[in-house]
Amino acid sequence: MCSACSFVEARRVVTRLHIADLRNNDDRASLRGNDAVRLVGIILALLGSASLTYSVRATLERPRPSDVLFAVLAWLSLVLALLGVALIFVPGFLG
Repeated sequence: MCSACSFVEARRVVTRLHIADLRNNDDRASLRGNDAVRLVGIILALLGSASLTYSVRATLERPRPSDVLFAVLAWLSLVLALLGVALIFVPGFLG
C-alpha cells in the first residue's frame, strides 16, 4: 500500500471516531437536559402537593366566600402536581 492510501485510510478512521465522539457528546447533553426537566418536575410535584394540602384544609375550615376560591386553587394544585409527576417520568412530555 502506498503512503497516500494509508493516509486516506487513517483520515477516514479519525473522521469516524470524531463523528462517534460528537454523537456521544450530544447524548450527554440530552441527558443533562433530561435531568434539568426532571428537577423541574420534582419541584412542581412538591409545590403542587403542598399547595393542594393547604387548599383542601382551607376549603374545609374557612367560611363560605373564601372556601370556593380555595376549592378552585385545590384543582389547580392537583393539575400542577400531576404535571410535575409527568415531567419526572416522561421528561419530553411538554416538548
